[in-house]
Amino acid sequence: MPSYDVLGVLNNLGIDTSNIRNGNIITRCPLNINHKRGDKKASFAIRLSDGVYHCFANCGDGSLLQLVLLMRGGDLDDAAQFIIADRLKEDFFKEINQEYSDLETIDLSKFDFENTYKYILDRGFTLETVRKWHLGVDDSDMSVVIPVYFQGEPYAYIKRYVVGQKRYHNMPGEWRNSLLFGYDQFEPIDGWVNLCEGAFDCIWMHQQGFPNTVASNGSSLSDSQFKLLKGLGVGIRICYDNDDAGNAGAIKIAKKYGRYIALERVNFPIGKDAQDIKDKLELENLIYESRGKKFRGFVPQMVSSNN
Repeated sequence: MPSYDVLGVLNNLGIDTSNIRNGNIITRCPLNINHKRGDKKASFAIRLSDGVYHCFANCGDGSLLQLVLLMRGGDLDDAAQFIIADRLKEDFFKEINQEYSDLETIDLSKFDFENTYKYILDRGFTLETVRKWHLGVDDSDMSVVIPVYFQGEPYAYIKRYVVGQKRYHNMPGEWRNSLLFGYDQFEPIDGWVNLCEGAFDCIWMHQQGFPNTVASNGSSLSDSQFKLLKGLGVGIRICYDNDDAGNAGAIKIAKKYGRYIALERVNFPIGKDAQDIKDKLELENLIYESRGKKFRGFVPQMVSSNN
């Protein structure tokens, strides 16, 4: 299921959504391209699960994004923003452009997701970082929404749940294995690329002064992602979590790609990741200690799953 509200988007477009049959909305064609006298027979079907549409009078078919573009005009970014407008709530941050210490004096009742915004800021992220990365919330399930951009276009979204046992939800698709989170925001520093597992770690590294950081969307690296990494620097500094999954992922990278590019491994404290290191100087020292030490897949502090 998509992270956006298909029914809400259609209603915002002014499309009649009252007639739902077998998971499809049957309505009059809003495009009206091949209807000489208008669509009087309701020949337009929209799949409620993802917004894919089809006109039986040959006006065309396509995705929800294409439908928004055809009906509203504008560019791809405008259409994407229209679809997820209720999720990112960027206008909210324009209204509360203040420091976290001032939040207690602001009336957040009308937004109904105060705890979710506090979760973002309690983790140490600044409002400047929130705006830079377009972080938002989905108040329907109490989750932080992290958009994934590539070459200036929004491709996917990651959710980080604030409550409950489930932590993350990634928008379905192959993007996880083909894109690097933070690729568009990457800035070279020392010729090396810091590679984290997750989006929050990547964002945290940027905030702490390491804009030469991207994330692989998990503890594995695909060939497509490796090609992108090679184009960013002369070496990869693996900043995966120091846990079983992170260490196993680092070893796989060393074995598979170590012959093609220089590798270093940042050795975080056992069980910790980049976002756990709140002190900037400590983070700098951990990165500094990894420099010049070639990583060939040996992890001296492997965490046992039996511990």
